[in-house]
Amino acid sequence: MTVGNDYIFATGESAAPRLILLERIYGATTNALLADAGLRQGLSVADIGCGVGFTACHLAKVVGPIGRVFAIDISGEQLKVAKTNAARENLRNIDFIEASATSTGVPSGSVDLVFSRLVLSHIRQVDEALSECRRLLKEGGVLVCEDLIASQVFSVPETPVYARLRELANQFAAKQGVDYSIGQRLPHLIRRVGFDVEAVRRIQPAFFTGEEKRWWEYSVREATPMFLQSGFMDAAQLDGLLKALEVVALDPEVMVAQPVMTQVRARRKPDGQGAGAAFFKMDVLP
Repeated sequence: MTVGNDYIFATGESAAPRLILLERIYGATTNALLADAGLRQGLSVADIGCGVGFTACHLAKVVGPIGRVFAIDISGEQLKVAKTNAARENLRNIDFIEASATSTGVPSGSVDLVFSRLVLSHIRQVDEALSECRRLLKEGGVLVCEDLIASQVFSVPETPVYARLRELANQFAAKQGVDYSIGQRLPHLIRRVGFDVEAVRRIQPAFFTGEEKRWWEYSVREATPMFLQSGFMDAAQLDGLLKALEVVALDPEVMVAQPVMTQVRARRKPDGQGAGAAFFKMDVLP
């Protein structure tokens, strides 16, 4: 996850614990969304912001040897791990590309489906990135895009650390010029660059126990160098925040609701067509 062209979290192997948790929390609903979008054998797909390649590998398995996956990330360290993960599963239909979300280098009109998860909330050039998604797609091609609403993370009963976490997320995003709750606006942002939004769903996983409760703790820990470098927090403040998050994670009486993930399925329209209608559904997972 980046701000501008800089990763704010760890890259490479050191990012694995947090990304494995991310996949455990949201992976199943992502795969279901892709299936609903028509992911199938033989398609050409672009995964923008592929990270260490968990979803890229899933895409490659579904599209099969006659399909193709362009796995794109701005971090060479992330791509190095992604290539290892793909090789471990003997997946040879993935092209790994080191590039930004706004300029991928993939030919125009060359893919049937574009996928992006948790990218737009970490970049400033949102319209440019969505326009790049549109450029890559064939006419009538499908965009599958997911992003979070960090302002809706909470605990039950409410705890001071999660109230503070919401404040800090908003403050840091404003300082960096990004939007960690871009999921609120995601369908409208996609419509205005030339897509017909066909379906919108909001997912919010919640947990009483398990390592999934520690996702924010892991995220804050990985972002510590950026927080310190930017002067956003000092070492003592960060240490207190991390300890409080750990206490909540280990308390089986406290439920942690992770951020809402807005899922959008949209179709590339011909140039010049107006905005289409949108279907909205709200799901809350146990």
